[in-house]
Amino acid sequence: QKGGPWQIRIAVRDSQTRHVGSASSLFEVPSIGKDRLSLSRISLSNEALHSFQISQRLPRFHVGQMVYYAFQMLNANRDKSGKVCVDIVVSIYKDDTLVGQSKFTRAEIAPAGQAVVEGGFRLGNQLANGEYRLEISAADRNRSGNHGISRQTADIEVQP
Repeated sequence: QKGGPWQIRIAVRDSQTRHVGSASSLFEVPSIGKDRLSLSRISLSNEALHSFQISQRLPRFHVGQMVYYAFQMLNANRDKSGKVCVDIVVSIYKDDTLVGQSKFTRAEIAPAGQAVVEGGFRLGNQLANGEYRLEISAADRNRSGNHGISRQTADIEVQP
């Protein structure tokens, strides 16, 4: 199937009570080109113990709180030893204005490992309440040119 925004809808009926319910969810399917690095949707959590959840509502975090993220790299090139090596930077935007950015972090994944990256950062105490956009940029060290660069975003809400 093609990458881009997709929607899934489901309806159910309880056969005993005859009650009907429905739900829908929007999600982004990455456009995976054969020779292009792609990133999956970003999973966010305020706990470091792998309790990542994907939710329809805007994830809420508090000023000064740790934000943990995880995503999968698709089509990352492996070097001769089979290792994946990707440079990652995390940026935070408020109304399209950059308000924070991490230093580059190098993610190295062993030859047998799945190309999943997990990390975290602390929200600055100077952030005002409101909605922000988290952007993760990745550059594949084993690939040259623009096909080795990919970005993914997630919206978050910051509260006091």
